[in-house]
Amino acid sequence: MQAELRTDLQDLYRVISVVGAIGGCIFLAKEVSVKELIKFFVSYAQKNSCGKCVPCRVGTKWMEMLLEKYLKGELSEEEEKFLRMLAEDIGASSRCDLGKVAGKIVKYALEYGLIEEK
Repeated sequence: MQAELRTDLQDLYRVISVVGAIGGCIFLAKEVSVKELIKFFVSYAQKNSCGKCVPCRVGTKWMEMLLEKYLKGELSEEEEKFLRMLAEDIGASSRCDLGKVAGKIVKYALEYGLIEEK
């Protein structure tokens, strides 16, 4: 079953602006999985956010830790609910597009089953 992803032009512009803000394009080998890409981007956002708002400064660190547990299959049901809520909140309340996109990437990946637990 293929998930249908919803997006609009505004989301596309945000992704383009973030790619531009991180210094250009990212080229991936065919062997790179969606899990690895999402982990990379969340880690990148956490390390490179401006730190001016709590969602980026603190939220992306929590999201990074919970995502790692999720990918290992060690996340409790309560922690998964928290990860989903955190991704939604970071995507909606970050001041910069880097934080917004990091939250939305995790939100959509979980929502549409783009990453699976081990």
